[in-house]
Amino acid sequence: MKKILFLSLILLSSNLFGQIEIESGVETIKRAIYSENDTIPIVRNLKSTKEQNNILYFLNGKQINEQVISTINPKKIANITVDKESVELKKANRKSKIYIKTKDSYIPNLVSLNELKAKYLNLTDKYPILFMLDEKIINLDYDEFKVDEKYILKMEVQYVENSKEKVNIIVVRLITRTKENIEKANAISIRGNGF
Repeated sequence: MKKILFLSLILLSSNLFGQIEIESGVETIKRAIYSENDTIPIVRNLKSTKEQNNILYFLNGKQINEQVISTINPKKIANITVDKESVELKKANRKSKIYIKTKDSYIPNLVSLNELKAKYLNLTDKYPILFMLDEKIINLDYDEFKVDEKYILKMEVQYVENSKEKVNIIVVRLITRTKENIEKANAISIRGNGF
């Protein structure tokens, strides 16, 4: 009886501070419970952004990549229409289409990341470049990944050089004009305290 109680306590404590498996029908879902008492970091492997999406997106009648949506000012969108009729494109079956129409007074200026780099950044090809959009790493072709230039608030460029690990890279973080990003950019900090 003591062994069973002891094993139950160990199992319970490991589930409280580690990963919990929850049965959901046939699939097992792993959910992390985070605590300040954790001593081992939880590792999450995120999905690749290269996975094929089952939806086609259109902006003002032109087909766009899904990622463009995150750089369109939501206040400039007039309407969004969803068409659930499936269509085949480039040998891939798409289950639906989403049509986004901006307000008549607003015409997005879609540019690729490489065009944005050439226009605003004086970077050499000495080191590879990693683009981020707000907090997300962009893992797609920089010629195909387009953003609305008008919705980019600022670009932060950071050179990462680690000679011991032989890592040299330039990180370009694109900050969009969300309300939160504008407030954060306008905040005044004195010795690390924001006002």
